[in-house]
Amino acid sequence: MISLARARSRHANPVIPSIFISIAITDGCLPFGDPINRHGSHAMGHGWSRWMPAVLIALSACTGVSANRGEPPSSALRCTVDRARLLELDQRAFDQGATGWRAIANSRCHHAAAEIIREWRETHAKSDTILSWHEGQMRANANQYGQAISLFHQSRKQPSAEMAEAWNIYVDGSIAFLEADRPALEHARIRLARTSRPTEFNPIDSNGKPIAIAWPPNLAVLDSLLRCWGLPYLQAYSCTPRR
Repeated sequence: MISLARARSRHANPVIPSIFISIAITDGCLPFGDPINRHGSHAMGHGWSRWMPAVLIALSACTGVSANRGEPPSSALRCTVDRARLLELDQRAFDQGATGWRAIANSRCHHAAAEIIREWRETHAKSDTILSWHEGQMRANANQYGQAISLFHQSRKQPSAEMAEAWNIYVDGSIAFLEADRPALEHARIRLARTSRPTEFNPIDSNGKPIAIAWPPNLAVLDSLLRCWGLPYLQAYSCTPRR
């Protein structure tokens, strides 16, 4: 066990909203599923099936608009990470299970979560795009925008991959937010909204029951980033419409 000191952003939300589902359609979302935030969007990876991005929901929370500040020094929080146990987990348990890196992130220990994802990837020699994406999200949560942008680029899908177009546009929009490029984010939002829903896109849960997932996936996330432009990514990622 090691303890890592982590400084919590003054903008960070106290809880990362998530509802976990099992999606037998994802390209890497294992049974526990990627968390679905209040917007209902998802990410992609490598795993059981081919349709990961269909339901990503970038479990991550994120930060704001700057380059690579690192986490602020205020409100230090002690983050305990059981490295030995986590590094022994298989990808399904580590990336999708409740006791994998997500437990650390849900304690608002974003930098510690990013570090254990990096170490797990290196230990297991894995280059799955979903792992790069999740580490990137945790880096963004920790205000490490430069590293997050690099990892987001690594999460892109090959054009021939399932759901590649919608996923890569979502990546474009997320990077645009971190780079404070609003026109690029607006353009990504328009492009994503125009993508066609594949006829094979019929998400189901672990019991084989249909899941109502809006198409295109992650459009609501880009809407949030635009709606709360100028706020930290963690806050803007899940910000709700004003009434």
